[in-house]
Amino acid sequence: MPVCRDTPRLRQTPCGVRDLTVQLDHAALTNILDLYCDDAEGLQSLVASFALSATELSEEIALGVERLDARTVGRAAHTLKSSAGQFGATELARLCGELERRTLVELDWPTVVVLSPKLAPTLQEALHAVHMLAAGAAE
Repeated sequence: MPVCRDTPRLRQTPCGVRDLTVQLDHAALTNILDLYCDDAEGLQSLVASFALSATELSEEIALGVERLDARTVGRAAHTLKSSAGQFGATELARLCGELERRTLVELDWPTVVVLSPKLAPTLQEALHAVHMLAAGAAE
């Protein structure tokens, strides 16, 4: 496995999104960037795949909340939590973990209803940070 010594630095984004170091875990990012350091196209493809599946899972969670389907919410949250963790999107992973716990472990629907609206903006921040990182790696 190639190891790149010039891993892109995480930086403040110009559009005011919090510093990428707040959004993304450095260790998880280093793993991904090391795997794709010589394959910018592969990294872009991986990011696109994550963005698509994360968006679909977020929509599945929203639909599950709308239908009062705890099992659907919990399963989708579990999957999204794992994917977010791979990209170091710690806040997204934490929120999904809480949704998973409140639906599959100890049912607490009022908390799910409070937490679920936070998912879309948290996902958008994470996706923006991941896209910015991938764009920086391609430069």
